[in-house]
Amino acid sequence: MKWLTDLIYRLFQSAKEPVKVPSLQGPTQVIDPPPVAEPSTPEPVKIVVEPVKDNPLFGGGKSGGGGATGVIPEPEPPKPPIKQPSYDEAVTYHEALRLILRFEGGYINDKDDPGGETNKGITKDVYDCYREAKGQPAQSVKNITDEEVSSIYRKSYWLVGNCDKLTPCLSIAHFDTCVNAGTNQAAKILQRTVGAKDDGSIGSGTLKKLASKLSTTLDLVVAQEYLVKRRAFYNSLVQQKPDLQKFLKGWLNRVDALEKYLKDRKA
Repeated sequence: MKWLTDLIYRLFQSAKEPVKVPSLQGPTQVIDPPPVAEPSTPEPVKIVVEPVKDNPLFGGGKSGGGGATGVIPEPEPPKPPIKQPSYDEAVTYHEALRLILRFEGGYINDKDDPGGETNKGITKDVYDCYREAKGQPAQSVKNITDEEVSSIYRKSYWLVGNCDKLTPCLSIAHFDTCVNAGTNQAAKILQRTVGAKDDGSIGSGTLKKLASKLSTTLDLVVAQEYLVKRRAFYNSLVQQKPDLQKFLKGWLNRVDALEKYLKDRKA
């Protein structure tokens, strides 16, 4: 095995000798192996933080001078609720009633009118129920007294419609709708105005939504938004029942006159 050991030794020695490369232009040249380069040390990475421009949380850009401060500005305090006009419920009711009687006029018996026979805005059916509840015999609505008119409007429309829980302009607008379109439909219009579920029943949820809206919006403005919804109701009703077309102009004129009254009234 000595010959194998000698062979390995000679191969090892030859690997350490310079490599001889034949030259194409002369005698054989000897080329030394290239030196092994020492590993280089990488340059340190420089991180530059630029301030955020046009950001109110920092001082740079248009929002202020200097670099980032890291200071978060204090939030603005909440705005106080809008001060609504004072509300005397009894006084407002009588004001609203005078307006209703001006709109309703006297005795009417139009066969196409859904309300049927009426006097001063009180239908025959409503008047019959009122007298029956008092133990009085039925009589023509033509004979209704002013005291009965005021009592019926307050009990059957003003209180049933929750007008006593509203603000001045809104209570007048809502009361007129209760009389002209019914308390259920008026409730739905109010609910649509404040973003509540329009189920026709004014409860704590509707009143809470209303209070929230009135905290940021003037009473008159809310009443005007309400009247927009009321106009939409009349137009929709006529589309569903074309026979009522002849009443549409009168209904819309009434809403326009009501809105003008609310704009001109003094709180």
